[in-house]
Amino acid sequence: MQVIAGARHGGAETFFLRLVEAFARAGVTQRAATRPHPGWHERLAAAGVESVALPFGGILDFTTGRALRREIAAFRPDIVLAWMGRAARFSPAGRHVAHDAHRLDGTGLREERFQLAFRGVVREIPDVQLLTHAD
Repeated sequence: MQVIAGARHGGAETFFLRLVEAFARAGVTQRAATRPHPGWHERLAAAGVESVALPFGGILDFTTGRALRREIAAFRPDIVLAWMGRAARFSPAGRHVAHDAHRLDGTGLREERFQLAFRGVVREIPDVQLLTHAD
């Protein structure tokens, strides 16, 4: 499951959409939780990916966390990829949540550690090795 609470347009948001579509083409069953941006849910649906729109509001948002926990419990993913801080803040703690998905280009030690962890997780998903960099 992938969770993103970013803006309608941006580098991470574009990469999120591309990665979801690539996983779908590779046959990975997934679900996405995003803000209700125009066109996003239609694009995800066209890729065969179920999605849910959540507000991902500020500190007074008491609904997103509960709704996201329900989505995760219903879908039971092997991993929750939380993109950037706001999505990570609403994601429940657990062994399945990757909270450091700030950047996948390895810019900085924290992001580089995540990139290596992400590669390790992807290697454990059958038929998705094609999405990782060669070592």
